[in-house]
Amino acid sequence: MQKKIIHLIVDTFNTGKWSELEALDHIKVSFQDMATTQTTTNIPQLIEYIDSLASTFPDLIVNMNCYFKSDNMEVCELLFEGHQLGSYPVADGVIPPTRLFVAWKACMVVESKNVKDIHIRLYYDIVTIFDQLALSQLLSSNAIQLKEDIPL
Repeated sequence: MQKKIIHLIVDTFNTGKWSELEALDHIKVSFQDMATTQTTTNIPQLIEYIDSLASTFPDLIVNMNCYFKSDNMEVCELLFEGHQLGSYPVADGVIPPTRLFVAWKACMVVESKNVKDIHIRLYYDIVTIFDQLALSQLLSSNAIQLKEDIPL
């Protein structure tokens, strides 16, 4: 069942068709985006998360580069590629559309206690995305400004 969910998540990112993933609503699926700490606790929330990324990167393509399975755990490396054409929600606000192309790698880990209780974690470096959106320079200059504003 896990492998099917991994492939369904990738297919959902690529096609925007939710029906196959929605059909698994009877399964307990928790999801954690480890970069943003966003979590979901069921299939409808997971679809909402995917839809949010698809709105930010409407031409997003996700490729599975490699896949490993061991007992109750599966791990895959993913490559995300797309243009940021929509607003990008971050912890302290929203990044407006930049129209810039962004590519980043991620690692998805899927653990199952049984076929109806699955936990998914997605690891990636959000600074990689910010670098490509030229935001790291802005963040660095803000940090320098904040540092200068602190009295000694």
